[in-house]
Amino acid sequence: MKSFWGALLIFAAMLGAITLNHLYITRACEELTTEIETLPPCEEATDATLALSRQWESQKRLFGLSVSKSTVERATLAITELAYAAKLGDARLFESARIRAICLFEEILNAESLLAENWV
Repeated sequence: MKSFWGALLIFAAMLGAITLNHLYITRACEELTTEIETLPPCEEATDATLALSRQWESQKRLFGLSVSKSTVERATLAITELAYAAKLGDARLFESARIRAICLFEEILNAESLLAENWV
């Protein structure tokens, strides 16, 4: 009977960790997506993209606990590209990087959601 309660406790701890991870990833992806969507035009976005880069750098280690390394690297590249395009003043590259970053965080959000299809 002790092993049953021990197993139940471990299961509850795992379920709690999964739920907390889901809540964190969801909140962080939504915040990052909102910030990317509300960036000012390319010519005025240098400071905002640098702040976004700093925010991502502070969060990417936690993302790396459940999101694949290649996905984290793709997100880092997309955000770096945004900052680079803003610094250059290249509006086409900026919009392309913005769209790519938004799609990437939406992809992470879908992959980390608590849907049965993600558990198979």
